Amino acid sequence: MDQLIQKAEELGRLLSEHERFKGLIAARDVVRADPKAAQLLRDYDALVRKVQHLAETGQPIGVDDKHKLADMEKLLSGNAAIRDFAAAQADFTEMMNHVNRAIYAKLGPEALEDEDGLEEA
Repeated sequence: MDQLIQKAEELGRLLSEHERFKGLIAARDVVRADPKAAQLLRDYDALVRKVQHLAETGQPIGVDDKHKLADMEKLLSGNAAIRDFAAAQADFTEMMNHVNRAIYAKLGPEALEDEDGLEEA
């Protein structure tokens, strides 16, 4: 298992040196340095969590919350720092999806059959 940990640490180091990761960190730092953008993201996250909780517990999502969510999404898309951060997140996620597919490919075809690792009955 020590060898696996060493390889995981090496992968982590390589990922941290990759341009997509560096771009993600830089874009995050720009958002953090912009109080308006940072607050907008926090407010949006809180509202999304509220709406998700309502949906998960079978409670109705109020019209006001739906309007607030739509308004906040417009504000998010209008903020250059947030748009750049979202693009950097998408780029990094795409890279990680490729990395994960490469790992799963080496585990064998049965690893890719079902996402939860359980065979269908």
